[in-house]
Amino acid sequence: LYGTTLWGGTYDAGTVYKATLLGGTWNVSVIYNFGGSDHDGSGPESGLVLDSAGNLYGITLDGGDYYYGTVFELSPSEGGWIETILHSFAFTEIGPYPQAGLVFDRAGNLYGATAPMVFQLSPQGGGWNFTPIYTLSGAGSTLAIDAAGNLYGADPNGGPGPYYWGNVFELSPSGGGWRYTDLYD
Repeated sequence: LYGTTLWGGTYDAGTVYKATLLGGTWNVSVIYNFGGSDHDGSGPESGLVLDSAGNLYGITLDGGDYYYGTVFELSPSEGGWIETILHSFAFTEIGPYPQAGLVFDRAGNLYGATAPMVFQLSPQGGGWNFTPIYTLSGAGSTLAIDAAGNLYGADPNGGPGPYYWGNVFELSPSGGGWRYTDLYD
């Protein structure tokens, strides 16, 4: 099992850990300590996703180039795990503080949410291309994705109404963009 801690670790900026069950006992080891460099993220508040090559992906609440969080990749190597920052969030870009976990689609694109944006990261030319795809009323939740590539999530602070106490939504790929559907208020 892989997970994150919001705080703690060598720099008190959070960790990624691995828990292995051996003989009925869980052995836990830290595989990455956040905060070791000026541009590193800190405060990984959500879970991780794993790709077919064994790389881990996640989001930090703070840190990065602009101090508003990051999307990161951890790749296993013989000497430990190597971190790559895929995106550093800027306040002026979409709003700060990504808090929700990531999901992959079948093409290898990553999707996530901040307060208040749903975004896509697409692998491109050895890097990742960041695209905001929808603005929410408030903070986004961890998304779910179905086999057709539709994204599902919750917006706890709004929705199109009539109550504005939150809603469940669907984002569907449509003609090069995304179609928003309010599923439940």
